[in-house]
Amino acid sequence: MSLKNYMGTGFVILIFVVCLFYLFLKEKRKTYRIMFIYGPVFILAVFILPVTAKLMESLSEESIYWRLLWLLPVTVVISYCSVKLLMETKGKMRIAVGGALAVLFMVSGRFMYFNENVSLAENIYHVPESVRQICDAIEYPGREVMAVFPEELITFVRQYSGQVCMPYGREIFTTDYYIQNDLKQAMAAEVIDAGELCRLSWEKDVVYIILDSEKEIQGSMEENEYDIYGTYEGYDVYRRRNVDLENWYAVH
Repeated sequence: MSLKNYMGTGFVILIFVVCLFYLFLKEKRKTYRIMFIYGPVFILAVFILPVTAKLMESLSEESIYWRLLWLLPVTVVISYCSVKLLMETKGKMRIAVGGALAVLFMVSGRFMYFNENVSLAENIYHVPESVRQICDAIEYPGREVMAVFPEELITFVRQYSGQVCMPYGREIFTTDYYIQNDLKQAMAAEVIDAGELCRLSWEKDVVYIILDSEKEIQGSMEENEYDIYGTYEGYDVYRRRNVDLENWYAVH
């Protein structure tokens, strides 16, 4: 199953196997055979061995076992094989072979922007503009600030800012590392219970609560001592009332 997931469409791996076979027939230099043939085959053989799977499961989580396949020099082998093939082709045939290889590589995968998890960058930091604006607004010079974000923004916050801390990270909502967390559940509710959310945020020393502006809220954030601080790119930012950030984390 891990190998199947790694292969994707399978086309690139098919090209990789063909390249290995071609190099096995054509490459005569011992050092190059070790790098581009024997090494990759050894890594693949080790991965497939059941004893390797058992060992990895005993040392770490089963979900990361497939990452051993990252050791396979797929791109390197395909690139070297392609260049070798072109160097061994003469005259106008070299142009034809080069064009055929280019087309083959283009159709071997999927256009990355067809993936729902990939989008055009909104800024030079390659994070949503909402994350950039919110972090810039709530950062405090020389101090780390605790803020709770909707889960769709969590990973981007860590990419952009080292000063904005969060009571939970990406492990809280991924399938492999799911952990029960009341604050996360309160943030993810279809209708936000202001009293419950603010109480749980108090317990985690959260200064800022960030909510989707379209989220329905039951009760009042202001009545629970979180005042509106600003709205950025469709997200409302609430700040805990009467917090002196200069001294807050020295005593919490």
